[in-house]
Amino acid sequence: MQAIYDKAILDVAYTHYLRDMLAIFQALEEPSLVAEVLPPSLVDPCLFRCDAIKDDLAALSTSSTDCPLATKLPPLSSPALDTYFKELFSPAQLADGDEMACHHFLHYNAMLSGG
Repeated sequence: MQAIYDKAILDVAYTHYLRDMLAIFQALEEPSLVAEVLPPSLVDPCLFRCDAIKDDLAALSTSSTDCPLATKLPPLSSPALDTYFKELFSPAQLADGDEMACHHFLHYNAMLSGG
């Protein structure tokens, strides 16, 4: 994160970060999850981040002059993201609206705070 704040991060690394964030927000914005698990007070489409992240990824992919970013990126899945999703979608997590609200707060608060 320090490299991001210092504006010293490479486009390819930032693109990888955005792809992971997109996967997380796609999960959190999944209609069945939103409707069935999250408290209704947290369901505010104004908070949704997927479209903005997709726009950022598109802008980054067209700004690369020497090589398309997609060819430099590792596969979409990572061990860390796989582990997180395993926890996020465990039966215990999905049965607990308060726990899911914590995930929601963690990610949306971080993004809205400039993370």
